[in-house]
Order: sequence, then structure tokens, then C-alpha cells
Amino acid sequence: MEQHALSINGITLHVRTLGDSQAPAVLLLHGWPDSGRCWAKVAPLLADRYRVIIPDLRGFGESDAPADLESYRMPVLLGDIAGLIEWTGGSPAFVVGHDFGGALTWQVATWLGDQVSRAMVLAAPH
Repeated sequence: MEQHALSINGITLHVRTLGDSQAPAVLLLHGWPDSGRCWAKVAPLLADRYRVIIPDLRGFGESDAPADLESYRMPVLLGDIAGLIEWTGGSPAFVVGHDFGGALTWQVATWLGDQVSRAMVLAAPH
């Protein structure tokens, strides 16, 4: 697994990746109050088909945690995900979210639909 510190949307996001960098991207978005580490057992199962992208969302894990409330509004969070998708090469990504990451996935699919090939939500209502 590779680890990256990416400057995206005005902050540094900690991102883990594995799999073929030329394969379709799958973003795994964690829940509250967790980090990308929650996907540790799932990610290797996907790495033979996908480039697995596992961010620590802003405010969690090793990613920056801005102090102001405005930094956590939905348009800002969507900017983080759009930046991650752009970092992967800009092709539509398969986005999977659990809990709070699932709520974010609903919004990503709604507002960034042209950047999403598929969306899957686990343990989060729409």
C-alpha cells in the first residue's frame, strides 16, 4: 500500500492507494469518527480490479483538520472528493461510502454525477 500527502482543495489529505494505477478508480470513504484505516481488510480484495483510493477525510486520521466550521460544509467536502477524482486522472470513479462517508457519497453522486461511474452506500440513509 502506498501513502500520499496530497494538497487538495486548500488542505493536505492523507491518502492510501493500492492496485494498478491504470485500473478504474474506486474511492472508499470512511464513516464517523474513523479514518481510511477502516477499509484495511476490504481494500486488498478490490485491488486486483481497481485502483483503490482510501482518503482520510478532512478532519480525520492524518488529514488536515481546519478549525473553522465553514471548512466542513458540504460544498467544501465535495471539492475534496472532486480533487481526489481529478488526481486519479479524471475518469469517473466508483465511490463507496460507509456511515458519514455514505452520506457524502449520496451528495457526490448527486452533484458530481459526471465524475462518478457507480456509487455504493453502506449503513447510511439517503
